[in-house]
Amino acid sequence: MNPNHSALDLTTEEAIASTLTRLVKALSLFSDLLQQEQHALIQFKPDSIETLTQLTQKKADTASEIETLYQTLAKELSSASLTQSSDVIDFIELSKNSHLSDSLKQTFNQAHQLIIDNHQANLRNGMLIQSLSTLNQHALLALKGQNESFSEYNAHGKKQPSSTPNTPLGKA
Repeated sequence: MNPNHSALDLTTEEAIASTLTRLVKALSLFSDLLQQEQHALIQFKPDSIETLTQLTQKKADTASEIETLYQTLAKELSSASLTQSSDVIDFIELSKNSHLSDSLKQTFNQAHQLIIDNHQANLRNGMLIQSLSTLNQHALLALKGQNESFSEYNAHGKKQPSSTPNTPLGKA
């Protein structure tokens, strides 16, 4: 940031505000998609696969739009001498920049919060997907009667192979 730089001219601030507003809308859409994905994962039904496939495509499209808007915003901020970096941390610090209007600072804060919320929601959904995948793998192995090599702990706290026999379902 240029310390001698005064408040932004109106045209520059309007351009930054426009891009930032579009970025916030895209981040909000991504948040909605993550909530829909979470719901589909928790309320898993036979048609959930199609729903999840559609959501995955929408998320990819929205993520691409977010990336494009973010790069555009980084260029606008750089040309306005507000930052020379496209790093998200520097981007977020702009919400404290004295050369920005209060409205623009508030929009930067909103974008920052959406980024944090989306990251947490995406991690949560990833853990749900991993849990469902593990559950499905165990169910398939049980149906096939395949040994999963479970270990048990003996009285001395040492791991040992499970003493429970593994037999395919439907066999005596």
